[in-house]
Amino acid sequence: MTTQPIPHEASTERYAKNLQHLPTHVTTQLAKLNHQQIWQKFDVVHTPTGQPICRHKEHGRLTHVNRFDPLEQARQWSALFPLHMMRTVLLFGCGFGYALRELAEKTRKDSQMLVFERDIHLFAAMLHYVDLSTILLRRQFTFFVGDVQDFAQAFLALTSTTDLYSLTAPSILFAPEARLFKDDYLQIQRKVFNLLTQKISKLGNLNFASMPGFHNIVDDADTFGAQDKGTTSGELQKYREIYRALATFAAARRTKCEQMFSVIEQRKIFEVEGWVKDELKHNDEGIFRFLAPELHTAFFQQIVLYGCHQMNKLGAIHTAGQVRDAIAIHYETFDHLQLICRDLAHYFRDVMNRLAQETSCAKLR
Repeated sequence: MTTQPIPHEASTERYAKNLQHLPTHVTTQLAKLNHQQIWQKFDVVHTPTGQPICRHKEHGRLTHVNRFDPLEQARQWSALFPLHMMRTVLLFGCGFGYALRELAEKTRKDSQMLVFERDIHLFAAMLHYVDLSTILLRRQFTFFVGDVQDFAQAFLALTSTTDLYSLTAPSILFAPEARLFKDDYLQIQRKVFNLLTQKISKLGNLNFASMPGFHNIVDDADTFGAQDKGTTSGELQKYREIYRALATFAAARRTKCEQMFSVIEQRKIFEVEGWVKDELKHNDEGIFRFLAPELHTAFFQQIVLYGCHQMNKLGAIHTAGQVRDAIAIHYETFDHLQLICRDLAHYFRDVMNRLAQETSCAKLR
């Protein structure tokens, strides 16, 4: 490994090139930056294959932000997630851009990436050493740098656009480099979710308020041509079965929460702690079934988001009271999900019946 940095002229040129593709709220922050502080905080070396590795300098110690093989680290990290299914990603931690390359390569072309980097000096160092222009040209990435108060206005501006509807069904990822600053990124995540939840509340963008809009869309089925109605009926039947199954699943997990409450009232929490934590884990995994790409996620996203937000506020579960609070959050989440799924299944059934009657009447004519 060599400690020779790339020439300053080249890094300055690359930095300027990257700035051309960044939003105004980020370039405004960077314009106020004392660039000498970048190299006081961070040191950059290169692997034998020429990949830059960033090292954090603090109290006379050097800590590697990246591993010695950052490309392989990013590949292993990205293999953990179904990136091809993700429509909106909230990525916490940017590091030296290796996670960004994996997202650009493996996510959908119409996906949206919101990247939160806590340290503006690290972000600026990355811009000097990594050419992001080909990634940024795709316009999938939006960057927010610093603590939440530094970018809150720009973030809220984004949520005021139609992008809000995909943003409220996000996939949450932490870049490999975020491990060194985990507590800081968890704080940023909580504050971001708090901003988003407040925005949704002000808009009145709730699931039950959204349902009439979906009903209107399905009501338009009577404008389809006669030959299209058979296909339409098949699609409606498919979704009716999907939502019936999801309603049954949600009801079963809600019942499991009731069982957990019953057990911990009768026994000491430490006697059943392992079982309860396993069931809560199953609940967490099950909740995200309602954000599958093939579903009408607009009717689940705020419920899931609010449940995640409440669990984030609760934090790590250590006491019996926190266990009970976690179960209550999961119970409420599955109760709402079950109601939405049941309503959707009934509505698909009703529309199918209407289309069948119209088809019969057309044949008689």
